[in-house]
Amino acid sequence: MKYLTIVANVRVPSSEVERSIQELLLQNDRKLLDAGSVQTFKENLIAHINFICQENRRCRPRIVSWFRFGDLNRDFGLSGVRSINFSLYEIKGIAEFNLDKKQENDKQKTS
Repeated sequence: MKYLTIVANVRVPSSEVERSIQELLLQNDRKLLDAGSVQTFKENLIAHINFICQENRRCRPRIVSWFRFGDLNRDFGLSGVRSINFSLYEIKGIAEFNLDKKQENDKQKTS
C-alpha cells in the first residue's frame, strides 16, 4: 500500500511562520510514500513545523496535528495551518489503460 501527499487550497500566508510552513509543505507536494514510512513522515513533518515555530518566536506558534478522513478513515489531513491544505491519500491501485486500441483507431482514421 502506498500514500500520496497532496497540497491544495494555497492562500496568502498571514505571517512569517505560515510562509515558512507553506514552503515546507509545498516542497513535499506529490510525494509517493510506502505505508511503512507514513508514520515517520508524519512525525518528522510535525517536528519540522514545531522547529519553524520556535525559530519565529514573535509569531503565534501553530499547533498542528493529523486527522483521519476519507473512505474507511484511511487518508490523513494536517490541521492547524490556515494558509494551505496538506493531505496524505491512500492509493488504492494503479489504473491501467489500454492505449493500443486508441492508437489503432487513430491510425485507421488517418489512413
